[in-house]
Amino acid sequence: MNKQSAWMCAQGMLARREHSLFELKQKLIKKDYDIAEIDLVLVRLQEKGWQSDEKFCEIYIRSKVNNGQGPVKICYDLKQKGISSELIYRYIESYDDDWLNLCQELFQKKFKGQKSKELKVLAQQMRFLSSRGFPTNIIQRVIR
Repeated sequence: MNKQSAWMCAQGMLARREHSLFELKQKLIKKDYDIAEIDLVLVRLQEKGWQSDEKFCEIYIRSKVNNGQGPVKICYDLKQKGISSELIYRYIESYDDDWLNLCQELFQKKFKGQKSKELKVLAQQMRFLSSRGFPTNIIQRVIR
């Protein structure tokens, strides 16, 4: 495959949605492009400002927060997409004041705000909020 087709393929991917550098590289490798060509394409995309892990991270976190996901799940997903821990925490920190409110909204929506003393119900509520990616300290503040 030639550099132009790797370039066109990468542009097409970015036209559909933002991708991390790691994601783009993995997808291009799967399409059997030469590693040297891939690296040149990725550098060019970054130079033109068409690919940025910072922009990807910001958009991804905003999207997941709007879908009711917590910081633990979001951090895990971003690490799987090749985003550095420093970058993740820089953007996650900007939502620090919102995690409790988001967790309370999810609790209200799912359980109609009904707090229970029954262990079985408490365990169910904790599992639900934990599966959405909220840390235990926030979950305990919401369900008690």
